[in-house]
Amino acid sequence: MELKEKNNKFLILIIIFIIVISALFFTVNKNKNVKLNEYRLTEYETKLIDYFKEIALKVEFGENINKVIKWKKPMILYVEGNKLHNQQINAIKKTIKTINQLVSDGFYIELTRNKNNSNAILYLIDKKNIDKTKFDFYDKIKEDFVGLTEIEINDNYNIIDAKIFINANAPIDIQESVILEEITQSIGLMNDSNKYPNSIFYQKQDERKQMIKEYSQLDKDIIKLLYNPKMKAGFDSMQAEKFIKKILSKEKP
Repeated sequence: MELKEKNNKFLILIIIFIIVISALFFTVNKNKNVKLNEYRLTEYETKLIDYFKEIALKVEFGENINKVIKWKKPMILYVEGNKLHNQQINAIKKTIKTINQLVSDGFYIELTRNKNNSNAILYLIDKKNIDKTKFDFYDKIKEDFVGLTEIEINDNYNIIDAKIFINANAPIDIQESVILEEITQSIGLMNDSNKYPNSIFYQKQDERKQMIKEYSQLDKDIIKLLYNPKMKAGFDSMQAEKFIKKILSKEKP
């Protein structure tokens, strides 16, 4: 009888312990959720989330899949062209360097001289030679374009291949701006917008008084968010917004 009572007391203590631990766990998680829900986005952060969803979840050409797409492996870029000049190469290197400084999930872009080892090709060629690049949607777009990007993704929404075209006959200042835009689009930011004239994604380029050759702060922050370790390929709009808010509540982009 005494042994039974001791066993009962021990069992009661275990149950109480489990209840206390469960209550603590619930309280901690509840506090985390409350903290996240109570975090108030600034005006800029609200604008950033909206712009991220517009640029990262939609595409300029083709069908919108409304999913985050990004590279999981490094992007190994080969440059092919019959009119290569220092200004063009410098613009390519500068863009790569800037992107590599903004990302934080292990992704990077690397130039290669070996075409066979590349998973991305940038063609700096005359427009009349574009048929050699095998772009699938050339016949669907305007004749006056200077650059375009085509990417291939796998079932996990990871980018596995990219082709970039830059019209080598365009004025060099236009080429420099388009190089910046198209390389940026090749990492998963495939849409343009009419919202911000100082953004590299601005649709109405012909209305600019001068060509954009630097990222705006919004552009930089979008790249940071896309290549944050918490942002996963395949996220839809709601998932992306949820994780952006988590990121913003802990670290300013």
